Amino acid sequence: MLLRMPSLMDIPVERDVPIPRRDGKILRADVSRPEAEGDYLHPDGTAMNRADGIILVRCRGEFARAELLQPGTPVEVTVDLAGTSNVFLAGHRIRLAVSSSNFPRVDRNTNTGGLIATDHALEVATGTVFYDASRPSHIMLPLLARP
Repeated sequence: MLLRMPSLMDIPVERDVPIPRRDGKILRADVSRPEAEGDYLHPDGTAMNRADGIILVRCRGEFARAELLQPGTPVEVTVDLAGTSNVFLAGHRIRLAVSSSNFPRVDRNTNTGGLIATDHALEVATGTVFYDASRPSHIMLPLLARP
């Protein structure tokens, strides 16, 4: 299965799920700049953002040593979400949304491979989040033990 951007992973909550702290996201993706958001969906469809995070994928190893992506070559990236605590209630859903940018909240990504701060040319970003047996994207949530 391929999830095209903007991509959604929508997970039903079968029992109350207490999340005590920061939760990380691991994605095997072919994207230029993934940005992830964790939403809490009420049974009535109301969505509430619980956490979000961003990573500049060209700097996935070291920020000082950028490595541009090769189109068609998936890479594994981890997007850490800002610290949060929440109890996801049974009957609700956890949704993960992935996109290539979050402008104007953070600097735009021109998607050219040039310097983001000074590049004036713009290109459209496309991306895929893989979700199959050979490339299993997944969400890791730290759970509290029930008393």
